[in-house]
Amino acid sequence: MIAELLEGSRLSSASLAEVGAFYPVAIRQRTGWLIESLLPGIDAEFDLTALEQSANGRAEPTPLAAAGRRAGPLDERWNVLVNIQVEPDL
Repeated sequence: MIAELLEGSRLSSASLAEVGAFYPVAIRQRTGWLIESLLPGIDAEFDLTALEQSANGRAEPTPLAAAGRRAGPLDERWNVLVNIQVEPDL
């Protein structure tokens, strides 16, 4: 679903950051990570700067899968522990 929005340029980075303000930082971190990981596979560009700025401020890394182990590679940009493998359904 996210990939389809990105491919069709139906998702605005400013709108995403604005709506993101209503959600916890962990949700914004995961969203940024997911979008960034999808972009190379769909040949699209998306400016994540505003979302990244709104996702800063959490000292402890956020696990990508909230119920998963608190272990895995750390994505420093999003402060996300990549504790699961994400398979995009494109």
